[in-house]
Amino acid sequence: MKATPFAKRGLGSASILVLGALMCPVFLGTNLWGGPGDDPESNEEHEEHDHVHRVEIPGLEISPWAVDFDKVYVGEEPIKQVVLSNTSEKPLTLRKIYSGCGCAIPRIVFSTGEVVEISKQGVRSELGVIAPGEQARLEVRFVTHGYHGKIHKHISIESDHDDFPYFKIAVLAQIEDAITLEPTAFDFGDVIRGQQIFREIVLKSTGIGAFELAGFENLPAFMRYQVETVVQPRGADPAEHAVRLQLRLQGDFPLGESKFLLFASIRHGRVKSLRLPVRMNVQPKVIFRNQGKFIGSNLDFGVFPRRLGKQLTVEIVNLAPTIPYDVLDVFVNGKLKPYLEVELVPLEEGTRYELRIQVKPGHPKGYARGSISLVSDHQDMMLKKIRLLGYAFDSK
Repeated sequence: MKATPFAKRGLGSASILVLGALMCPVFLGTNLWGGPGDDPESNEEHEEHDHVHRVEIPGLEISPWAVDFDKVYVGEEPIKQVVLSNTSEKPLTLRKIYSGCGCAIPRIVFSTGEVVEISKQGVRSELGVIAPGEQARLEVRFVTHGYHGKIHKHISIESDHDDFPYFKIAVLAQIEDAITLEPTAFDFGDVIRGQQIFREIVLKSTGIGAFELAGFENLPAFMRYQVETVVQPRGADPAEHAVRLQLRLQGDFPLGESKFLLFASIRHGRVKSLRLPVRMNVQPKVIFRNQGKFIGSNLDFGVFPRRLGKQLTVEIVNLAPTIPYDVLDVFVNGKLKPYLEVELVPLEEGTRYELRIQVKPGHPKGYARGSISLVSDHQDMMLKKIRLLGYAFDSK
């Protein structure tokens, strides 16, 4: 078959002293929220949590001052509560509640039965009123996804109390993995669109016992899964349990690089869900290779002597020949254009080609940049643009 040539187309020391003076109250344990922080002796009352600040607020009893979730597994969403008792003779209005962490989601339940969900800061100027002698419950739901290790945050409450309009409730937790992943993600790597390929990971419990993977909340249409229980060796810890999860790609999945999370539903007394990272780089059915490596949008041909130029060969392969890949036109652009010759050689019509690229001698010293665009009527590859990058140097 005859080769087809294409025409060229076209801070100072004083500032540190001042900053140190301002920061001293923080390191000395002074409460900067106002009210209780004005009295150093008010910081001395500590019970089981030495790092939780408690104060005496006239007319208001708070129990407990710390919402301690202790050890929490990723996937759990436990709820604990704090009781706010109005022991004064006048109503106490709760104005705003701020959560210092997305892991702690508060809501207020008043004695009247009214429930106020706190979705974001400053939603309302008045949340509700605690009548004299009545109570309200601050319920805190702890969300573990996206967090790990030791957590020490605060929920801040603003009220119309005359002397103490602000106070904070501590939120404490130690977040640990209930189920580990081996490997830690589904990494499909470089795959061809339409290729049937699978990956496996082992889900292993760490002390919570048996669990069941019940399905997925967001499984894409181009994925299928299969689960089987891993038989544990004799004498293994009964608190440990493992399943093997296989994910299979099929059909025409989206092109390009993708990173996303699958949310798996777990049947267990404590853990309800699990996040599984997925990564893939989907190549079209028509692929471009240089020296056996996939070409995305860039082709770096490195440094070359300007008096000799540079030759490159790009292999074009149609992996689904039932739909022919026919190149309709080729365009050359960029500063390389005057020094570039391009020739498309059909090796097998509609299936395999060679794109031969010649950087002619005489390119100016410095960076060599340009692009080649191939136009086709193929549904997966109507336009392929390859950016050329290189550097020309003077040789002896």
